[in-house]
Amino acid sequence: DGAMHGIYVDQNLVGFGGLCKHGEDATRVEVCKLHLKADYQGFGLGRKLLESLIAKAAHKGYKTIELHVTATQTAALGLYVRMGFAQTNRK
Repeated sequence: DGAMHGIYVDQNLVGFGGLCKHGEDATRVEVCKLHLKADYQGFGLGRKLLESLIAKAAHKGYKTIELHVTATQTAALGLYVRMGFAQTNRK
């Protein structure tokens, strides 16, 4: 019940990300394995990829989207905050 999306530039895969079903809860999904090559960061491609995953999650009927990110991933943290994600837990 997940999905994997890729983003291409000139037919070259430069990023990817997925949706992983969150346990047995049919209303929750996790964004997982979101990655964009460093040379392609800062051009809005990460945003497009995340928007695509959010749209797919909505299409599949998920109500909650979660993700896990480390504090050292500052670019990713910035993207997630700009996209409306909120921190709910810190480990």
